[in-house]
Amino acid sequence: MVKKISVSYLAYVCLLLAFVALGLFVYALAAGSSLAGVAGFALVAFLTAAGAGFRHTVREGEPEDALAHSRIDRYLSMYRDGSWSSARERAIHGPTGSMTNPPKLLTRMVSSTPSTV
Repeated sequence: MVKKISVSYLAYVCLLLAFVALGLFVYALAAGSSLAGVAGFALVAFLTAAGAGFRHTVREGEPEDALAHSRIDRYLSMYRDGSWSSARERAIHGPTGSMTNPPKLLTRMVSSTPSTV
């Protein structure tokens, strides 16, 4: 029976091989070996393969946009005090909307700062 190997597992293996190739590349450069180019090429190839594998894994795991938004809305309505749009507005404008009404702690910190004048 052949066990299926995930893409993320292969990406991690490529990342480990990239670190090995990096060590060999540095050693080859320090030793003045002509194999430094081969090790450098292997380093770039393994890093590219690892990056492509991780990107594939992320894209594979992304749910549909409508499904993701409904789950986010459900989470926000159950555990937070708003919906997706109000959470987005808070992320853009901050929790207070603007700094015309700063939090009390910030006001105390500013007022307790000694002046150097």
